[in-house]
Amino acid sequence: MNLATPLSALDFAVIAAYFAVVLGAGLFMGKFVRNAGDFFSGGKRVPWWMGAISSYMAMISCFVFIAYAQIGYEDGLVGVTVFWSTAFAILVGTFLFARRWQRANLATPIEYLERRYGPGVRQVVSWSGVAFRILDNTVRLYTLGIIASQFLGVSLGAGIWLGALIVLAYTLTGGLWSVLVTDIIQCVVLLGVALAVVPLSLQAVGGLGALHDALPGHFSFFQGHRGTLWFLAAYYLIVFIKYNGSWSFVQRLASVPNEREAVKMGLLSSAIFFLFPIVAVLPAIAARAYLPDLPPEMHERCYIEMCTRILPHGMLGLMVSAMLS
Repeated sequence: MNLATPLSALDFAVIAAYFAVVLGAGLFMGKFVRNAGDFFSGGKRVPWWMGAISSYMAMISCFVFIAYAQIGYEDGLVGVTVFWSTAFAILVGTFLFARRWQRANLATPIEYLERRYGPGVRQVVSWSGVAFRILDNTVRLYTLGIIASQFLGVSLGAGIWLGALIVLAYTLTGGLWSVLVTDIIQCVVLLGVALAVVPLSLQAVGGLGALHDALPGHFSFFQGHRGTLWFLAAYYLIVFIKYNGSWSFVQRLASVPNEREAVKMGLLSSAIFFLFPIVAVLPAIAARAYLPDLPPEMHERCYIEMCTRILPHGMLGLMVSAMLS
């Protein structure tokens, strides 16, 4: 292990306890899986609020604390504007598709393709979907490795294997209910610690007024190349297509009891995505004033660097746990 790790013995104890709880909860929920419907769709008994939280957790990753934090560090509040594309995608998609997915009465999203177009189309989309998921998860696993190497002092590969094996263990054992329960645990921890990071980061730079005075003038919602109309229009369209075609989102829409709850699930998920970017990006903006001399290759680690400096031991372990999971 790298001796330069910023974590203390208390942090490592918290991380071990956290993963024991998450893994235990996932394995416990496996006892209630009796058939394929329970495994894939929770028997269509998933409460709308639980589906919304799980949908939110399924569609973010530690990529948020790397990519969007880098945008916040370099260009300011435009990072929030870009991140809000997800809230927009979920909001519009809820009104367009939530009721339709409910009426389809699916166990899995891919089942729709076989019903509508036949097994050949399902096979083509399934295998091409695997290829796309490999590419998508490569980005997620890369950011996971960055966080693991920064905090735990392990190699990129070791960090990826650690997170992947834990997630596979509780997902394959307990199906959707395991995912739902562990997502609730992760959301409570992640949002709780992320909310604590905001005032601590503002305190570190002398308050909101001092931060405003210390930042470059271009740190607004629509500045830089990412704040142009054409970039935002293209990005919002891409995110709309991606998230409304996401099997994890469709899976949860189809798992609640009825159409009304599907709409409520989508609205709550959109609301969370509207609020969370502010929580995630603001500490990265504060890092620009607190850590102004980070080299360009370290900009993607600005959020992590802030956490390392301002979070007390124990809470830092919780943040690392939530990011890794």
